[in-house]
Amino acid sequence: MDEENALVAFVHLCVEPNRLSHVISNLCGCQPVTKVYGVTGEYDVIAMVKVRDLNELHRFLRSTVLNLSGVKGVATSIVLEERLADGYMVDLPQQNNQS
Repeated sequence: MDEENALVAFVHLCVEPNRLSHVISNLCGCQPVTKVYGVTGEYDVIAMVKVRDLNELHRFLRSTVLNLSGVKGVATSIVLEERLADGYMVDLPQQNNQS
């Protein structure tokens, strides 16, 4: 996969407390998952995934995430633009705002 053109998404999961380790372990072994965080707040786990396109993201969510025992809810945020990477500001292409 072309990393530069990859679709990046954050998958936010609500997980049953007694299944947290199981869900995290399974996510860590999944191909499109690049990072997994245990977090506080509304969600219990956030996973960052890199896929080719929306179809691949959809397949991953339906075939893997939604089938994990203990997952009570899922919300996904697709990254539209990256503004800071490894401590450096990311230059965005200039938008043409002609009316």
